[in-house]
Amino acid sequence: MPDVIVVGAGVSGLACARGVRQAGLEPLVLEADARPGGVVSSERVEGYLLESGPNTILPTPESMAMIAAAGVSDQMITAPPGAPRFVYAGGRLRRVPWVLSPSGTLRALAEPFIRRRREPGDESLAAFFERRFGREAHARLAAPFVTGIYAGDTRELGIQGVFPRLARMEADFGSVAAGMVRGRGKRERRRLASFRDGMGTLVRGLARGLDIRFDTAARTLAPGWRLEAGAETFGAAAVVLATPAPAAARLLRTVDSDLAGHLGAVCYAPIVVASLGVAADEFPKPLEGFGFLVPREAGLKVLGTLFNSALFPGRAPEGQALLTSFLGGRLSPEAVDEPDDRLWAAVRSDVECVLGLGAGAGRGIRLTRYRRAIPQYRVGHTVWRSRLRAGLAGMNGLFLTGNYLDGVSVPAAMEHGARTAEAVIQYIRRIS
Repeated sequence: MPDVIVVGAGVSGLACARGVRQAGLEPLVLEADARPGGVVSSERVEGYLLESGPNTILPTPESMAMIAAAGVSDQMITAPPGAPRFVYAGGRLRRVPWVLSPSGTLRALAEPFIRRRREPGDESLAAFFERRFGREAHARLAAPFVTGIYAGDTRELGIQGVFPRLARMEADFGSVAAGMVRGRGKRERRRLASFRDGMGTLVRGLARGLDIRFDTAARTLAPGWRLEAGAETFGAAAVVLATPAPAAARLLRTVDSDLAGHLGAVCYAPIVVASLGVAADEFPKPLEGFGFLVPREAGLKVLGTLFNSALFPGRAPEGQALLTSFLGGRLSPEAVDEPDDRLWAAVRSDVECVLGLGAGAGRGIRLTRYRRAIPQYRVGHTVWRSRLRAGLAGMNGLFLTGNYLDGVSVPAAMEHGARTAEAVIQYIRRIS
């Protein structure tokens, strides 16, 4: 019998299982899909390296240690230093940070002179950035970048959950600028990275050596930590639910309905990922940089587009470029239900407009739809999370991990999985 059952072989679950195994315990991973990784998946199609989920990571020291332990650090590649990022504003691409008008720039520069907020509690990202930096800085910089991470609505998302460091800077130093000056030199500069054969390399490394039962969906969970999955019943001293929040909520309904209801409140943004191949000679000038983001005021359908082949080698055949565009999000959830031809028409039209391509320049390679892509850290997220942890405190041997808790990025999910493993190990040792 395994010591620990981990339900879900996404990044968090794999990191948790590896941590448990490194401590000498026996984890068993149950995965409903036929492969590990969840939305993290890489595939070569017609010479293009396509990512169905995250395309890049910004590694932290903690996640780098896990990448090294997984044996794949030698396969990492980094983006060109200083690769520019662009925002489509005022009818043209503008290089960040030169996105604002003169008046918008002056208002943003006045941030150190804005009085700190006195009201306790969380506030929306829109309220925070408009108050501290002005409406234009919010619309042209903050909102597009938040969309690039969360595909969310800045009037729903909370500053304490999404950017807790910025909230602390205002509280501790009176302004974000002052906090950045005080913290200069304390934070290590990190380089955007991926792997030669895509993000799937990381998943394969994390999964290597683990006992994973694929195509085994957990159906029921009972106290005493017995799981019905597939045609079998499994038991263990501890269970880690490393699934998305809705799946965890379903399993918890017969164990603790209040906890299940709490998890059921997690909201996700839908996303459509569109991979487009374009002949390199179609671009008016060579493609460079990370890609571009689109403010809502621009009126385009795409949320943003990555320049994959400009960031990393081996992403497209010789003489071709690979672009990955994103549609949908909390502000346009209907996109996930639109027919392929309409989505491709929107992607081509927007990319042609922004990059100055001729009509019909791009060739659609693949569309991937996610109804629940990215969890939304809405206003009050930190209070919600505290209540969730309080509810879990009485459930000895039951643990939760996933990107709906402490960060949506791949490194954050890995780190939360590793911290969950530490809690599991302590629990097992305590009851042994």
